[in-house]
Amino acid sequence: MWIIVTIIVIGVGLVWLSGLESSIPDELGFLKLGHHSTPLVSESASDTASQGTPAADVPPTDNGWKIVEGADGLEAAREFGSRIHSSTGDFDAPVFYATCYRGQVFVRVDTRLRAAGDKAVQVSVDGAPASWRRGTNQDIFAPSPEQLIKHLASRAVTSVRFGFDEAPSQSFTLHLTGFPQVVQQLRKSCPQLSGA
Repeated sequence: MWIIVTIIVIGVGLVWLSGLESSIPDELGFLKLGHHSTPLVSESASDTASQGTPAADVPPTDNGWKIVEGADGLEAAREFGSRIHSSTGDFDAPVFYATCYRGQVFVRVDTRLRAAGDKAVQVSVDGAPASWRRGTNQDIFAPSPEQLIKHLASRAVTSVRFGFDEAPSQSFTLHLTGFPQVVQQLRKSCPQLSGA
C-alpha cells in the first residue's frame, strides 16, 4: 500500500515540477528535468552561471587540455593526475579550470567531492597556502587568479593540496604541458594576462 502511495506522490511531484520548469531560475538549474549542461564558469561576485558546452564533452587538444570557447569567453580544463581516495572508495580526479569570462579571469577547481571548509577552503599550491572561495556545486575559486596563472605558466608540473569532508587532505599533481599556449588563447579576451 505504501509503495503505491509513494509512487503516486513521486509522479505528482514530477508532473508539478515539469509544469514549473520554465520558471526555475538558472541558479537552481539542477532541479530541471533535462539539465545536463555544466557552466562555462560561475561568476565570482554572484555565482550566476553562463551555460556553455560541458568541458567533459569536448575532446582534449594534443597537449591534453579541453578548451571550450563561447560568446562570453574561453575556458581550458584538465584533470589532475590522480583520483580522490577515501575510506568508502575512489572518486574521479578533480578538474582544474582556467577561464576568461566576460573579460574577467577565473581559476577554479571542481573538487568532485565536497571540499572541507565552510565559505572558504584551505588550498596549498606548490606549498603556498591560500583561502579559496567556495562556489556553486563542488567548485572552489582561487583568490588571485592572474597571479596563479602566471605562476603555473612557468612550471611543467604543479602540486595542489586540499581536504574533503569525506576524505583526508590529499595532494594532486597537475601536468602543465601546453599551458603557455592556453594562456595565449586566454589573453585574447583577457589582456590583463599579458604578463603571464
